[in-house]
Amino acid sequence: MALQEYRIKEFLGIDQSTGEGSIDPGSSPDACNMDTTDGGLGIAKGYVRHLEELVPGEKPIRRLFIWQSLVTTRYVVVAGNEVYAYVSTASEPAWQLVYSYPEEISSLRFDMAITQIDSVDHLLIACGEHPIIKWDGVSEAVEFGSEDALSNIKVNYLALHYGRLFSAGDPEHPSRLYWSQVPGDGRSIEDWSEDSASVNSGGGHVEVGDTAGDPITGLCVLSNQLLVFKKRSIYRLLGDRPTNFRVYNVNAEVEKMQNSACILYGDIPFWMTGGGLYYFDGQTALRSRKARNIRTFLKGADFSGCRAAKYQDRLYFTAYESARDVENAGASRFEDNALVVYDVERQTYMLRRGFNVADICFNEGALFMVNSSRRLYRLEEGPDYDGEPIEAYWQTPLTDLFHKQGIKCLQEMYLRGECEVGAYSAMLLDAQIGGNTHFYRYFLPDTEDDVLEIPLKSEGRTFSFCFYNEEGSRFKIYNGVQVAFEHRLRTV
Repeated sequence: MALQEYRIKEFLGIDQSTGEGSIDPGSSPDACNMDTTDGGLGIAKGYVRHLEELVPGEKPIRRLFIWQSLVTTRYVVVAGNEVYAYVSTASEPAWQLVYSYPEEISSLRFDMAITQIDSVDHLLIACGEHPIIKWDGVSEAVEFGSEDALSNIKVNYLALHYGRLFSAGDPEHPSRLYWSQVPGDGRSIEDWSEDSASVNSGGGHVEVGDTAGDPITGLCVLSNQLLVFKKRSIYRLLGDRPTNFRVYNVNAEVEKMQNSACILYGDIPFWMTGGGLYYFDGQTALRSRKARNIRTFLKGADFSGCRAAKYQDRLYFTAYESARDVENAGASRFEDNALVVYDVERQTYMLRRGFNVADICFNEGALFMVNSSRRLYRLEEGPDYDGEPIEAYWQTPLTDLFHKQGIKCLQEMYLRGECEVGAYSAMLLDAQIGGNTHFYRYFLPDTEDDVLEIPLKSEGRTFSFCFYNEEGSRFKIYNGVQVAFEHRLRTV
């Protein structure tokens, strides 16, 4: 029998685009809570508490926004029909109620933007069921605009473009895009009416595309255009003033997206839908070339409440898996229970589970999260989920090495890596060969200079391996894995 070698040169990401036997050995048909950023295989980081004080009340948390000024950080959370804020520079920092809507809000799609009004920075909040509110960061929030200025409209989406405030999501005119007057010389973004001095400085609106059954679902500002997302289409607004505003249809087939599911990477917007990851290249919308890599996950996931954030070279998208309701007993449906992590540079996907997410956002080099625990956390930090262990695993593809008639007799696995020192710091390994599965428990070497040799046994025509942790243990495999096996032809 000839001694051969099966190699995983580097660990990549999840690949469900085709049958397991056809994917790269470094990809996985099923993995969770693993990190392969540097080509190794390690347990993903967890999250730690950022603020000890809980968001007041019991109403479900809808949105998180962080308003960062020169010296002050304001953490803003919408919970039910109430808006709370935590101001870092207050004499006694604490969550304070800054606005209460007159009735319960049914919409989950709040939008926020920071702008200047009368030379003072304000946070604008739109919900689509009541007029916009504005908050100066100090006093209580108040309603934005007025009926006389035509700006007390119940819009849901906000965007700042060429100095103006653009908005959409008016339930009475779902395909209408509004814009404000350009600030200066007595004009304000709180005025959406025409300006008698010039049409170019005044406010206005335009109906975008089909007004019957294709409502606007979001806005995204790029450096030279404004994208208008609709339920079944995308439009782009070009121009910097009303006299040269031009609205064009983007010739692309897309699925419905949520405004909160869109995130910019440079000047390129990415957004997640049930059909996979999409992006806009400046001219048209395209589905990511690797969108099928999480095909199986997409079939059981709901992105209707998706939230998105960028952290380093990775994009994070929340999703809801109904099949995991049992695992998250008591969790609110206002939250998602999975994270899709997309590495833009490596074009790889990973999944995170084991916690719930109401909203995520990036600020000052950190990724923040809030959920039903009503506490603000920092993601990608710490060895666990605020004290709860991380359960992680990585399944290699089931392969016959394109030699179905051959019998593979596993001999030994070689790898380098390290474990954290502790009572539960072992790496667990399931080796499946044919119809048999063998369990192994090993401590990785103390340093990466050593090579761990794991004796294997049994034979069959196909094999695969599953690496996983033990009760939250942490380990890291460096420079891939090698497996020695003997290969012979069937004798009967």
